[in-house]
Amino acid sequence: MAYHLYFVKNKNLTLKNIDLFLETPIKVGDNGFIEKEIHDLLIDKMLATEIDFSKSANKLLASTFEVAFYNEMIAISWPYWSKNVAFKLSNELAVLTQILFDSDFILYDPQLKKIISHQNDLLSDNQSEKVGISVLNKLKSLFK
Repeated sequence: MAYHLYFVKNKNLTLKNIDLFLETPIKVGDNGFIEKEIHDLLIDKMLATEIDFSKSANKLLASTFEVAFYNEMIAISWPYWSKNVAFKLSNELAVLTQILFDSDFILYDPQLKKIISHQNDLLSDNQSEKVGISVLNKLKSLFK
């Protein structure tokens, strides 16, 4: 079992249509299509951090999580059992989340069915304690 966070470029998404967006094949030119150049730029920014990544095709692999790059989203996933490394994981996710928010992505938590469009929304989120092993709650505190 894994916990997933999805970052998307389509600003018109709502809780009513985001699942359909993620399930529908997307093509070049569609609203929300993430160009290869954007993937490459984000990969370079992520590799420039202090996070120890290995690169595999369309993924960056860290010791406790992975970042996968798709046409419609960037997915960050980690196993639920990573709770013993939650502080390290949350620090690394804070760095990645900042990169993605700065690049105009929005965050969708499919487990909670919650959209977060900016890091400030993490700060005002009253439900963040419910999010995967409290990682978003930890992210929230790191952005203060």
